[in-house]
Amino acid sequence: MLSLITGTLSAQEPAAPGAAADAKPPMVVVEKTVYVPYDKLKDVFEKEDRGIFLPYQEFLKLWRQANPDPDPVKPDAPPAAAVIQASPYKGKVVGDLALFEVSYHVEALKKGWGLIKLPLTGVAIESVDLGDSKALFSSHGKEYGLLLPEKGVYDLKLNFSVKVQSAPGIKTLAFGLPPVGVTSLELSIPDSDARIDVEPKTAATRIEPAGEETKIVTFVGNSDTVKITWMPPVGKAAEDAAVLIAKQYARAFLGERILSLETTIQYDLARGEVPGFKLTVPTANSTRLLYVKGENIRRWDLAENVLTVDLHSPINKTYSLALGFERILAETPETISVPLPKMDGVLRESGWLALAHDPALKVSIADAQGYSQLDPAEVPKTLATDLRVGFQYLAPPDPLSLAVRKIEPVIHSNTTSVVTLDRERDTWVGHVKYRIKKAGVFTVALVVPERWSVEEIGDSSDVEDFQISEPVDGARTITVNLRIRQLGDFSLPFKLTAEGSIGKQTVTLTPPLVSGTQQDQGLFGVAAPRSIDLKTVTTTGLSSVEQQELVSAGIMSQVSAEAGEPLAYRYTKNSRAERAEVELELREKQEEINVISQHLVSVLESGRIKLTHYLDYVILYKERDTLEFSAPSDLDSKLRIKGEGIAETPEPEPQGDGLSRWTVKLQSPVEGTVTLSITHELDPDDLESGKETVVPVPLVYPRRNFNTRSGFVSITKVGNLEVGTRATNLDPIDASSLDPRIGRRGQVITAYTYSTKTKEPDLKLVLTRYNPVALAETAVNLHHIRAVLSRDPCKLHAIATLLVQNSAAQYLEVNLPEGASLRNVFVNGSQATTKQRKEGESDLISIPRSSGRKAFVVVIDYDHELSDSAMGSLGSLDIETVSIMETPDKPVPVQKIEIDLWVPEEFTYLSWGGNLKRSRQGHPTALSKLAHILRSPLALVEGDSPHPDPAGFGAREAFDRETESKSLYSFSCMARTGTLDLSWTTPTLLVFTDALLFFVVLIGGTILIRKLALNRLWAAFNFTWAPLVPAWFLDGPAAGPFSAAFYGGGLLLALTVLGSLRKSFAQWRLERMVLAPDPYLEEAVAELEDAPAPKKPKKKTRKAKKKSGKGGKES
Repeated sequence: MLSLITGTLSAQEPAAPGAAADAKPPMVVVEKTVYVPYDKLKDVFEKEDRGIFLPYQEFLKLWRQANPDPDPVKPDAPPAAAVIQASPYKGKVVGDLALFEVSYHVEALKKGWGLIKLPLTGVAIESVDLGDSKALFSSHGKEYGLLLPEKGVYDLKLNFSVKVQSAPGIKTLAFGLPPVGVTSLELSIPDSDARIDVEPKTAATRIEPAGEETKIVTFVGNSDTVKITWMPPVGKAAEDAAVLIAKQYARAFLGERILSLETTIQYDLARGEVPGFKLTVPTANSTRLLYVKGENIRRWDLAENVLTVDLHSPINKTYSLALGFERILAETPETISVPLPKMDGVLRESGWLALAHDPALKVSIADAQGYSQLDPAEVPKTLATDLRVGFQYLAPPDPLSLAVRKIEPVIHSNTTSVVTLDRERDTWVGHVKYRIKKAGVFTVALVVPERWSVEEIGDSSDVEDFQISEPVDGARTITVNLRIRQLGDFSLPFKLTAEGSIGKQTVTLTPPLVSGTQQDQGLFGVAAPRSIDLKTVTTTGLSSVEQQELVSAGIMSQVSAEAGEPLAYRYTKNSRAERAEVELELREKQEEINVISQHLVSVLESGRIKLTHYLDYVILYKERDTLEFSAPSDLDSKLRIKGEGIAETPEPEPQGDGLSRWTVKLQSPVEGTVTLSITHELDPDDLESGKETVVPVPLVYPRRNFNTRSGFVSITKVGNLEVGTRATNLDPIDASSLDPRIGRRGQVITAYTYSTKTKEPDLKLVLTRYNPVALAETAVNLHHIRAVLSRDPCKLHAIATLLVQNSAAQYLEVNLPEGASLRNVFVNGSQATTKQRKEGESDLISIPRSSGRKAFVVVIDYDHELSDSAMGSLGSLDIETVSIMETPDKPVPVQKIEIDLWVPEEFTYLSWGGNLKRSRQGHPTALSKLAHILRSPLALVEGDSPHPDPAGFGAREAFDRETESKSLYSFSCMARTGTLDLSWTTPTLLVFTDALLFFVVLIGGTILIRKLALNRLWAAFNFTWAPLVPAWFLDGPAAGPFSAAFYGGGLLLALTVLGSLRKSFAQWRLERMVLAPDPYLEEAVAELEDAPAPKKPKKKTRKAKKKSGKGGKES
């Protein structure tokens, strides 16, 4: 007999948390005893649910795993670390605080430290008393806690305060507390007969009056919060009843389907106090009370049409009560009444009523019994918004009766639309501009032919939805429902589609009919592909206008760019009885090719010319798969052709006239714009410097098989090569009008255009190369010289100060005048040495580089031996400055030379020559002032050395001693090397010459005038101006002899003028003496006239008188 285990034993792994619900219940293993015959063992164990053999020890192991021993029993432990057994709270309300005292009886249940939390929220702890215990009171976040050191009993006393929240007619306090099995609360409230509510509500709450206070005792159980609310007692009526005066501010609004009323009632208590109000409100005819608003409201009740409002506490001053009413109307009534609430128990009631209504309604007053109509300015401002009419009443009025009539809208429409015909689908886009007056609308409608369907209509912010009716008489009505009522200006865009019309010979189109309008007008356009020619056959109610009107209306931006120019029509009337329509004829256009050639000629620095030709073929009306252009035959192997959709590389076909025709095959026939890009280069012969080279420019463009041709040529260059043009049959244009492909900004030097009307264009470039000029590495900004001329020996001591800028040169090469010897050289304040070239003609001075643009100073001190002998009474000298050497590849510009020259004072210097011009004059004479003014614009500014001498330059003191008893003259020029020629004489010789010329002119002129019998005045004048001319323009001592001659001529002229005046005065005196009358003769004549005499003698006397008037002798 063998012991076997039937069934299946498996090791169970712990199930995953998520799979606990899907786990199968464990299999129960039952031990059985089976008697197995040995000889039939194989047959028995090969059956289903067969058993297995295993050692007994392994069987026990598996058994223990399947049936583990139960967990050992653990010793009992307290369920909590500590508990609060009781917590009585005692408090009193003082002002806006409630002061509480509480005692907690706490027992710790386990050994060691423990924590019990005290969730006291909304309180302010004022004091803590733990007695003699070692417990600790602490805070944990927003709560408090008690730390217990060991097992035992502890007592905790706390004093805390709670904020009392006040509202009109009600006061509240609330705080959190730890849940305890037994919790009692006692609170004294300083209001007698106060109404008190406690949460949580329990049956064990007891409220007791205590004199001027009210005491509450309650057991809150194990609640974690407590809330106490109390209200003062309702005030008792005074001996005299309250006196109320009410004013009502009512606003009524009448719409098509609604009547609303909002009113504010202001109560003024003239005496006493009231605990609430009672009103009779208009709730008949399905009028609903929407709201009751006001302060201190405890509750309000509506019984039938009586509204009762109770307050928390009585009022004794002013109170405002707001009410709202609403009445829904089944339809717009013809008459309606507007009742107002009536206040019960008031001494006097008055008020205002403001009436507003929907603009779509025409409202008139049928009965206003008890109301006085007001001007809008007399209505209170709180009611004046959207006011139509205002009233005032002084006693409760009857309901206001209104007569109502619905206003029909007046609609004017202006429609702009364009129908685009196509082969597959026609498109109709446009917009209707409504102008709605008097009343708003919620729906609009369009009537269109039945073949059109709606793709888009209206803006989603304006349109709710739309419906399309069934066809009636070949037309459909599109009804559009709007989101809001539209009044005023309103636009409705639309887009309709229909089956294509291209392929028909004629088509009839009508503009949309705007339903419900009093005036329907607009613009109507028809467009088709460019390959279709539209022709108007007949029109009804339409007149043709310029297509610019459609463009100005902004509708063409919605039309396909592939459409051609539209036909435009205007209509002023469109109705069902008289529909506007147009009949059009559609014809296919012939193929048209227009070519725009863009030629870019780029001249590079090397002289190589790169040409790019952009040929834009505009293929209209029919598709094409080949393109043609011509080019000179000598470019057959040089052209590179690119373009989109080219099937194969084209081959040139010689035409015999020096041109080749190129035919470009495309991968598929196209319509529209196709662009070919053709490039090649020209490499002219070597360009000689300064010599013009003419280069013909071949232009590549179609020369046949096109309708129109236009071209643009842009010439650009890079570098310093001079580029000129010789153009034939080309018109110059501004570069700003060029295509961006050839109009490269800042590089275009010349631009041309040509067209079909011009002959074949011809262009030649004239190229001129100039060798570049080397840039200076070194520059002398100023060459200033201080020089002293010594008399014996005749020698020049000079100190040259150079202001130098240097960027790369290592040396400054200078050449001293012939016969000069170098004393010292200073560079940038330090003494330097010079090197002499192998030829020995110039000196090299080592110089540093400049710091940025800052210049440094080079000082050269040298002597120049001018003559072996001393300066005589008369002589001349040539002085030359230091020369700054340069080479063609290394120029050294010199901006300015200035020289201050000290010369001996004992000589008079007659003239100054050379390229150095005087910039400082001596004392001006009367004749030299004007000459100085005339020459001053050309005179150079006087300069001084801009830098002091270098430190340790001892030659300066010796130089200053040399300048003593010397005269200073300053000169300047803009040359590289300055030259100065001077001549001198002694002052004695000069004065003798001046005196000699003075007397020669004065005496010699007098002798010549007398000997030759010349006109004295004219001769004296000539002796004056002749020496004046050189004296005027000469300067310095050289002008002295001419000035002396001028003074001699001037004195001769003055003497001659005086002599002539004297002679003229003598002649005038003689003539006056001769013509003067005789006084004796005049007295005799007077006596004869006074004496009586016969007539004849009297006549003789008159004759004698006349004769006496002619002359004294005859008398």
